[in-house]
Amino acid sequence: MFYPTFVDIGIFIGTIGIFFVLFLLFARFFPVLALNEVKSILRVSGEKYRNTENHH
Repeated sequence: MFYPTFVDIGIFIGTIGIFFVLFLLFARFFPVLALNEVKSILRVSGEKYRNTENHH
């Protein structure tokens, strides 16, 4: 029967922590959506919203 020691638990938690740090760094520097595309989509939808709001 295997019983984990504090070292085993520490390595396990540290591995999970390193994974999440690397994942967040990857998401920060290589986003799934390009920000200029998101800005253009929001700009177009915002103009449509303003135009419909003025007509009511």
